Amino acid sequence: MTYNIFWGKYGLDDVAEVIRNAKPDAVLLQEVDRFTERCGGEDQFERLRSTLGWNGVFAPAHRYADGVGVHGLAILSPHPLFEDAVFPLAPVPGHKDRALLRARLEWHAKTISLYSTHLVAWWHGRGTARKDREAQAAQIRAILAEDPHFIVLGGDLNMSRRAKAFEILAADALVDAWDSAGVGLWGATSYSFFPLLRIDHLLVDRRLRILRAFVVRSLASDHYPVIADLQF
Repeated sequence: MTYNIFWGKYGLDDVAEVIRNAKPDAVLLQEVDRFTERCGGEDQFERLRSTLGWNGVFAPAHRYADGVGVHGLAILSPHPLFEDAVFPLAPVPGHKDRALLRARLEWHAKTISLYSTHLVAWWHGRGTARKDREAQAAQIRAILAEDPHFIVLGGDLNMSRRAKAFEILAADALVDAWDSAGVGLWGATSYSFFPLLRIDHLLVDRRLRILRAFVVRSLASDHYPVIADLQF
């Protein structure tokens, strides 16, 4: 499951309920705040982790000027997580810093590498968003190429399936879960600006079988979560 929670703006309890009801083995989160002014200084990562009673890791992708608040990524799971790592992505002038977060879990006696990321937005204002995403995608692809385990990459990629950056990310190693086994007329994931766009994606190791992929229609965020059922 991948889910951009929009820093809990519409209610963190509702976000937790969406995750709890979905019962995923892992959820890859974006736009998680810790100690920021806009969320009243709350540690959203710890609140979600403790509310669900799950294990979790966090990546502080962007630090605010006050030196206290951070904005980033998280991975939560009811299973033990290990070997977590944070990879800063190439900075884009005038925009929030971005990162790639990794954590691993044992699933059916095999190791799965879970990755969560949030690429630069299309509206960042320099007129180079497409090229910036392509550069970040190439950086992520190089990191994934060094990983010997089964890979699942999820996140708000801020691009459609047809983007060049998407092709760079997937290469010949990963499969778009929705393309492979999407259920429903269209897997749109954002309803705030362009309600027909699918910009949140789950990319799955080709060695895994994708049984089903779907989105959950919830107003707990301005993005819908994407879920995939996988099998060896």
